[in-house]
Amino acid sequence: MTQADHIIGKAGGVTALSRMLGHKHRTTVQGWEETGIIPLKNWIQIRRVLRGFGIRLTFNDFVRHLPWDDEIAA
Repeated sequence: MTQADHIIGKAGGVTALSRMLGHKHRTTVQGWEETGIIPLKNWIQIRRVLRGFGIRLTFNDFVRHLPWDDEIAA
């Protein structure tokens, strides 16, 4: 599961998250789904908007599914 899959799933899907964020089209969220990663610049907005819908996200929700290269960590 990718980071985007996890967050989009908690929101109820691509269309649901797009609507919650006030996007006219679902292409932005669909792009996140395709790449598997939601850009960092969007994290705070997503967290605030979803909180308004009763969906709590933590920092861990955004980072635990990110790809990690063990060579970078060494």
